Amino acid sequence: MTEQEKAFWDAIGVFEKEGLLPYVMLIGSWAEYLYELHLKSNFKASLMTRDADFLYRNIRRPKERDIRIKNSLKDKGFIYNESRLSEVGKFVKENILELECAFPYSIYNKTHQKIY
Repeated sequence: MTEQEKAFWDAIGVFEKEGLLPYVMLIGSWAEYLYELHLKSNFKASLMTRDADFLYRNIRRPKERDIRIKNSLKDKGFIYNESRLSEVGKFVKENILELECAFPYSIYNKTHQKIY
C-alpha cells in the first residue's frame, strides 16, 4: 500500500468513526480506485490524483449528533484549509493527499450543523 493509499484509508476510517461515511459520496478519480478493489473484473484504475473529492449530500444528516472530523483528521496528519472565495473546505496531508469536501461552510453556518 502506498503512502497516498494509506492516507486515503485513514480518512475513510475517520469518516466511519465519526458516523459520516453513510452520508458522503466519493466522486472523481478516487472512485475508480474503489472500483478496482471491489469489482470482480479486470478493471484497472487509470488515474489517481492527489485530491479525493467527497460530496456531502445532506448537511442535516446524521441528526443524532454533531459530526466533528477536524480533530480526528488532524490526529492523522491532515490540516484543514478553507477557500475564502468558494467557502469549500479541504483537508491536506503534506504533499500526499487532499480531501476536498463539497459542502460550503456557509451552508454549515445556516444549518448550525457542526461538522468540524
